[in-house]
Amino acid sequence: MNSLQEFAQSAKALSRNPLGIISLFIVLIYGFASIVVGASDKLQPEERYLMIIFMTVFPVLVLAVFGWLVSCHYEKLYAPQDYNNDESFLKSMADKKDGRSDLRNLDTQIEDKVNSVLSTVRLKDDDPDGDELKENLKNAAEQITSEIRKSSFITIDTRKITQDDDDVMELPVSAFKTLNELTDEIYFLIEDHVKPFTYGHSWVIKNCTDGNIIKNSRMITQTKPGVPVPDERSLSEVGIKAGSILEIIKP
Repeated sequence: MNSLQEFAQSAKALSRNPLGIISLFIVLIYGFASIVVGASDKLQPEERYLMIIFMTVFPVLVLAVFGWLVSCHYEKLYAPQDYNNDESFLKSMADKKDGRSDLRNLDTQIEDKVNSVLSTVRLKDDDPDGDELKENLKNAAEQITSEIRKSSFITIDTRKITQDDDDVMELPVSAFKTLNELTDEIYFLIEDHVKPFTYGHSWVIKNCTDGNIIKNSRMITQTKPGVPVPDERSLSEVGIKAGSILEIIKP
């Protein structure tokens, strides 16, 4: 009984963050495997063979997955309570914001590049159609930029939250693999006006294409504000696609 209670306490301690859950999962798997091996005198030869393969391959698979997690998603291996304080946790999120500093100006960069390339076309001074050609090139540049925005960008309108008429921007839809990444990015745009982890309570995303409010995991599970609730659904799964206009509003 004491051993069972100790295991229950250890399991409770491990389940407090993703790293502990991974460790608990490995311990449980090997615990079950040990029980099966203990009854190996009742196993058929082919069943023993399968157990040997499993116990040989499983550690290698765990190592590979763990290496991938550490390399690509290390920030998701810790729970908020693993940080010294809330400021440390929010700082780790802000580091993601700093790494995306050029993202918000990408549409302007594309427009400038298109105009720059077309403006390098040299026309002869005595060309009677020179002015007309320049005007056509300018119109072509505007059309190219517009098509790029429609096919690759989403529009984020935060004016109703920030009360600033200039707070409308376009971001590449391919930059966000999940709804969680998009809401993080939008939070950094309006962080002076809302508290962290309050999506669904102090602000929401309205898809102007169909008028629907984008519901994230916090709203679906009715989780209280202030608690991180990741939502790993893709943008297409929640109805956001290239060309969408997203308005950030209060509920």
